Amino acid sequence: METQKSLRRVVFEELTKYVVVGSAAASAAYFWTTWNRNPDRALAALPAGAVTFEAATLTCDETAFMSETVNMNISTNLTIPDCNEPLDPDTMSTITNELKSATSVWKNERISYLEKARDRLTALNSQPEIFDDDGKLKAEVELILSDLRYIFQSLPRQLNGRGQLDWGIRNTSNGVDNLKRELTQIEELIQVCSGQVINRLERQFQFYLVVSNSSDIGQFVSTHCHMTMIRKEGPNLQLKLEIVGVGDETLPKTKLAYYPINAGQALMIKLNANLEKADALRLQDMLLTQQSIDTRIQFETSRTPVRTQWFLLNDFLPR
Repeated sequence: METQKSLRRVVFEELTKYVVVGSAAASAAYFWTTWNRNPDRALAALPAGAVTFEAATLTCDETAFMSETVNMNISTNLTIPDCNEPLDPDTMSTITNELKSATSVWKNERISYLEKARDRLTALNSQPEIFDDDGKLKAEVELILSDLRYIFQSLPRQLNGRGQLDWGIRNTSNGVDNLKRELTQIEELIQVCSGQVINRLERQFQFYLVVSNSSDIGQFVSTHCHMTMIRKEGPNLQLKLEIVGVGDETLPKTKLAYYPINAGQALMIKLNANLEKADALRLQDMLLTQQSIDTRIQFETSRTPVRTQWFLLNDFLPR
């Protein structure tokens, strides 16, 4: 009997040890997993590059003209950017080329047809004998205008030949003038988007970071963050940054609040700096002189803020 009690006690003690050890191990594993899932520990960001460029900005009237007038008369729609938003170099180049194609449509298809019709009608007006036969004159006017669908459909059929001729000359001339004004607007937009209008350019800065997620779950980082630069001399500088691209993907202009980074994933992200003119000049000076300035970026996440490790501003620059 004593032997059985001793055996039971030994078994109980051994089981207790296993339970305690197992519970401790499970608790430690749970703690370690939870700790590693903390965004401040899971996410890391390293500087990968920085670029500066002159960006044009289109007004809301200009983008409305592109959307409502130009796009209505070409086969391939223009890229319509957000108004009052700086354009990156690729977008400026794309829109410039698209607008140049639109000028060809205006010159070779829209204006040229109206000019030919106007000139033919004007030539009729210089032939006195044509007015002797009103039916023939009306037939000539209708034949000339038949290629211009809108004007032809609007031609007042109740007018006599001379009345239709005068109406046709007046409307084709007005049409040519209107189209030439639109062409001038398109050409002005080309100058703006190609960077030829100096007073329409603003200096912009883009920073590139490699952001990695070392945890076993996905993390979400905000598309807006802050960069703080600690200067040894002069005031510190704090920038507002916005993620505008991840890898080859351009973020939609619907302004996402957060962007996902999957478990074990590393992404190259592109950030735009929104700066006042004075801060832009200070940042430009820092980058040009390659100053060793302590820099940190803080992201908001879906749970807690994440601050990167400190690095030097000139770590963004090529060696």
